Amino acid sequence: MSITQQFDEVLKEVITPQLKSLGFKKSGNNFYRDLGDIGQCFNVQQSRWNTADAKTFCFNIGLIHKEIYKDLINCDFPKFPKEYDCQVWGRLGPLKFEKDEWYELSSQTDLETLKATIAYDLITYVNPFFLKYAVWEHWYTLIQEDEYKIYGPFFRFLLLLKLGKKEEAQIYWNNYYNECLIPECSKSSCVYPNGIVHVVFEKAKVNWERIELIKVYAAQYGIDLK
Repeated sequence: MSITQQFDEVLKEVITPQLKSLGFKKSGNNFYRDLGDIGQCFNVQQSRWNTADAKTFCFNIGLIHKEIYKDLINCDFPKFPKEYDCQVWGRLGPLKFEKDEWYELSSQTDLETLKATIAYDLITYVNPFFLKYAVWEHWYTLIQEDEYKIYGPFFRFLLLLKLGKKEEAQIYWNNYYNECLIPECSKSSCVYPNGIVHVVFEKAKVNWERIELIKVYAAQYGIDLK
C-alpha cells in the first residue's frame, strides 16, 4: 500500500467517522459543523514538502461567528466555510503538546499505531474543544488564552460587543486606537527546511486608512475615542 493510500485510509477510517459523529459535514480534507449563529471548522493540512515516500500532516481547528463575519467581510456567508475563513484559529498541537506538532507517515510508520494515536487525540483534545465552544458565551475565554489566534482586532472588538462587554470593548478599542497612532517597527521571520532563518524588519509608519476605519467602527457602536 502506497503512502498516499495509507493517508487516505487514515482519513476514511479514523478522522472522518470521528468528525461525522459530532455532526460535521465533509468536503475533501475539510469538515464543517453548523450550529446556528456560529460554525466550527476542521481541516487536515498536508505539508507542502510531502513526497510519494513520506507525508506529514496536522489538524487545524477554527470557529466562526456568522453575523460578525458578515459585518467584517461585507459579503454572504460561505456555504461551506473553511478554516481560513474562521475568526478563531488554532492547531491540535498546542492543545496536546503546548507546541506545534505534525503527524508523520512513511515506510517506518506503524499504520495501526498512528491510527490509534490520531483517534485518541481527536477524542481527548479535539472533541472537548468543539463541545466547549459550541456554547457561544464560552468564546469569551478565548480572549484570555494564547493557544488560539483571534484574527484581527476588529473581530475581537465585535466579539466583546456581542458578548455584552461594552465597557471592556471601549477600553480595548481605545488602546488599539492609540497603538495604531504610535506604531512600532515590525519584525517577521521565515524558517526554511534547511534551517536558514530569514528575518525582515519594516519601518514603523501610521496606517491612516486603518485609523479612519477605527473611527468609523467607534462611531457605529457608540465608542468614545480618547
